[in-house]
Amino acid sequence: MNHIDITTGDSMSCDRKAIEEVIKSWFGSIEKFEAHVRDKLHANIEDQLGCFGMPFPLMLIALCPGIWGEMDMVSARFRAGDVENALARLLYALGWCFGAYPLLFGMLLFLGKALRKKQATRFLDVLATAAGATCFLVVFCFLWALWIACSHVFAGNETAGGASFLLFTMIAPTLNILGKRFACVQRKGSK
Repeated sequence: MNHIDITTGDSMSCDRKAIEEVIKSWFGSIEKFEAHVRDKLHANIEDQLGCFGMPFPLMLIALCPGIWGEMDMVSARFRAGDVENALARLLYALGWCFGAYPLLFGMLLFLGKALRKKQATRFLDVLATAAGATCFLVVFCFLWALWIACSHVFAGNETAGGASFLLFTMIAPTLNILGKRFACVQRKGSK
């Protein structure tokens, strides 16, 4: 490859030949390595990261700053002696941070992946994007309405309202943990 040190003008060793030799020892040839990357690497990475490029535990880590803010509010209520309200706030926060937000974030990633395919016409492209945005907004509005409904239905018992919201919002993550996402199952089933 004729690598040259620009300060001294001396020739430098090239790592390319050493790397190619290691690849040949592992895969037999450069062509087999390239075929492996094309055919199997994407599926292996998707299996490790999940269908949407972010596994559920990593999504929860990304949401930690949100739960920290809520825990500050909960602890302030505990310090003020308002245990019932603090517990209700904790349950609502857990519902949003571990149920609703991951569901919404996963839905955004899914819609982004599903809608990245270019449509036949610009009109269909805009229509597909509008349909995806509408789906997201419907789910978001449903979760928001569920939060409001739980707080109003259980107006005398905020803890029961928070527990109900947590229960309802944890259905999607539970299904996600127990089974594979539809897109993953569909992709693996089509092989």
